[in-house]
Formats: sequence, structure tokens, C-alpha cells
Amino acid sequence: MGADDETRVRALEREVRLLTRSLARERERTKVLEVAGHRQAEVAARIRRDLEAQVEARGAFLAMMSHEIRTPVHGALGMLELLERTALTQEQREYLASSRGAAESLLTIVNDILDWSRVESGQVAVERIAYDPLDTLDAACGALASRAAKGRVRIYLEPDPSLPARVLGDAVRLQQILHNLVGNAVKFTPAGGAVTVRASWADAVLTVTVGDTGIGIAGDKLEAVFEPFVQADPSTTRRYGGTGLGLPIARRLARLLGGDLKAASEPGVGSVFTVTVDAPCEALRVAPPGVVRMALALDDPRERAIAAALLPMLGVAPCDADAPDAADLATLADGDRARAMDPSRVWLVRSPDAPEEGPPCAGVVLRPLRLSSLRRLFEASPIPSSQRPVQRRVLVAEDNPVNQRLMQWMLDSLGCDYQLVENGADALDAATRERWDLVLMDCQMPVMGGLEATERIRTLPPPHGDVRIVAVTANALPEDRAECLRAGMNDVLAKPFKLKNLEALLTA
Repeated sequence: MGADDETRVRALEREVRLLTRSLARERERTKVLEVAGHRQAEVAARIRRDLEAQVEARGAFLAMMSHEIRTPVHGALGMLELLERTALTQEQREYLASSRGAAESLLTIVNDILDWSRVESGQVAVERIAYDPLDTLDAACGALASRAAKGRVRIYLEPDPSLPARVLGDAVRLQQILHNLVGNAVKFTPAGGAVTVRASWADAVLTVTVGDTGIGIAGDKLEAVFEPFVQADPSTTRRYGGTGLGLPIARRLARLLGGDLKAASEPGVGSVFTVTVDAPCEALRVAPPGVVRMALALDDPRERAIAAALLPMLGVAPCDADAPDAADLATLADGDRARAMDPSRVWLVRSPDAPEEGPPCAGVVLRPLRLSSLRRLFEASPIPSSQRPVQRRVLVAEDNPVNQRLMQWMLDSLGCDYQLVENGADALDAATRERWDLVLMDCQMPVMGGLEATERIRTLPPPHGDVRIVAVTANALPEDRAECLRAGMNDVLAKPFKLKNLEALLTA
């Protein structure tokens, strides 16, 4: 081998050594990166576990706070309602009204803060079940009827009669949105004004508009009202109250439901809020044939139009009270016209705050006119529900002393035969030994909770195991309701509730 060959060999050997050392360095670097990658993955996993634990702890804290705050507020509001039914001077009634307003404001603030915390932390679960959109509209407007009546604001619910009978979505979240929008409309509308709620459906989208004749919002402030803790006018909070969280929560929920929430407004004229949600049709609404006729003697032309649109959905053909053959028909009437008619055929339309001892009639329909209230009109006994004696055997499981006393007074005033127990174990024993028409079950009690007691009652043979059980709880979140229903409860009555809520439960 010549000198040139040796030179080339040495050069190749040097290149091999360099490549070998470079490869070794790359292997070391790869090992370092692999170790770092493993460490990063471990850190990321640990951070994820910590965040999940924080979210779970936050959820548990919110649920505990909801229960601990709502329970005493329920007791305070209940006692104030009972006190309102006693003999009081005008000055005392004014003090009482101020106390109730303060307690209700506290409850609203607590609910808003808890809801915002859940929305912000992404803890809001969205259901997808079939529901009747008209029932959801009815419930939202009916819940605010008393507040509107006290402010002398009239609510008009004008749904499109062609709305589907069943759509897919989350009725609870939609009702929460509508409750906020209608509540705001009532709050910001002066006495003598009106709130109009309209609903339509097309292309698998449900659209609801809530319009008012209130104070309105300046155009450059419209988007600001959807920011948390913001009011369009700083003086609004001082005058009307509120946390500034209702509309941000409503918009977040609307977007979770596949839609949106938008606003249009003119200062001094009013506002219109439009919410859309995904709502694929599950069943069309089919009106039964109109085999029954009913005359309409309503002074308000808008109410007449609403009644004329809703009655055919129940198989009732409306006609004007001045029609030649209307004298012998059942009549939906209000005001002085009702007083001049045969009481046996008059269904009286009145406001929730009107005196119960109005003109004699066959039944009462409360404003706003809704499909659900008209349906009950045809299903009810001729005796008005407010006058029917409520006689039920009721088992009450409640451990809080204030709420025990409150429940006793409520059931006494409704003429019920009842037994009070302090925990789920005693409730199970009482349900095993005796038959009850209704069990009112608190969920969080010592010895045995209400959920476990319900599950055990459902294992009893009929008729003991078939008793109607209603949860009476301060845990008012949707997942709490779902947990109660999974345990075998028939319904949920959220604290705080009023005497009329309990009466409606007993007469259902």
C-alpha cells in the first residue's frame, strides 16, 4: 500500500472516529431529551391531576355553599311568609315587605355568584333530552307572574302555534336563560308597561324573543351588558339592584346550547333580547279537533288574541262573547263582564295579586295566559283549586329545627295529616309501617340521608314502595335534581319555597 493509500485510510479512520463521537453525543442528547420528555409528561399529568382535583374541590365547595346558604334563607323567607298572614299594622307590613325584599335579593345574589362560578370553571353539564318548548316558556313566564303583577307590568306570552310538541335539548338551561331575560324585562319596565315573549321554530333552531317597554340601553353599551359585573349605567345597580352576572351567564348558556343571545335596544323605548338554541324536532304538535266551544269576554285585545290562538291547541274552538249563541257557552272573562254572567259558566282571568274573593266563578286562570294554565282549566274540578280543602297524609323527613317548624305551620294551614321525622332511617321505618300519600324528604340528614332512604323505600312491596317521594332540598343545581330522580324520587321542591308551591304539590 502506497503513501497515498495510507493517507486516505488515515483520513477515513479520522472521519469514522468523528462520526462515532458525533453519534455518541446524539445518543446522549436523545437520552436527555427522552428523560426531559418523560419528566414533562409527568409534570403535565401531575398538573392535570391537580387541576382536576381543584375543579372537583371547587364543585364540592359550591354545592356545600349552596346548601348552607339556601337552607337558612329558606327558613327566613318561610317565616316571613307566615308572619305576613298574621294580623299586622300597616307599619309592620312595611317592615315585613322590606325584610322579604332583602332576603329575596340575597338569594338572587347567591344564585348568580354560584352560577357564574360554575359557568366560568366549565362545570356546566348540558343535557340532550326531549322536551316541550311551550312548557318551558310557560314555566319561565309563570314563575315571574307575581313579580310582574306587583310592579303592574303585564306579561304577554305569544308562541307560534306551530311550535313542535317535542324538541331535543336542555330544557332546564333554556328555562334558566328565559327566567333571567323575562325577570330583567319585568324589573326594568315601569308600571303600566308590558313584556312580550314570542317563540318560533325553523330549521332545527328554537328562537325566543323577550321584548319590553322599559328604560332601554344606549347602543354603545349593548355589548357591555354581556360582560360580568357590568351594568349599562352605574346608577342601574343602585336603583334596580343585581350583580351584573345574569346576562353573561345567559349568553354563555345559550352558546353551550348551540345558539347565542343578542340584544337590540333604544333608550326610553325598550329592549328586545333574542335567544337561539339548537332544537331538532322530535314530534310535531297536532291539535285535537275542536269539539268544545268557549266564548271570550276579555277586555284586553292582546289577551283575546292569545286565548284565541291557544285554545284550539287544546281542542277548544273560541268565539266572541257577543256571538248570538254565546250566552250558554263556558266563558273566559275578566273584570266587570265576569260579574254580570252566570258564575257556573265563567272562568275568571285575574292577576296573581288580585284578591281571591273576586266575583263568583267556576274557576280561576291566572295571568299571563299560558297553554299549561288553560289545560288545567279543563282538567280541574269546578271548585277553584284555591278553595278546595287539601287533605293528605304526609310524611316529612327534615332535621333542621327552623324548617321543621315552618313545615308544620304550612301543613297545618293546608289541613294535612302529617308525621315529622328527623332522619332517613326514621322515614324508612314510618314508610314501612304506614301508608302515606306523600313523603317530603330532605336529602342531607344525620343517621341516613334522604337519597339512601328513598332507595330503600323503593325496595318495599306495594303500596309502601310506590309512595310518591319529593325531595325538599337546598341543593338546587340541575345535577342535584338528576341525582334525586336517579335515587327514585318523583320530583324536587327546591328551598326556599312558598306555601303556594307546597299547595300546588299536594293538589297535583
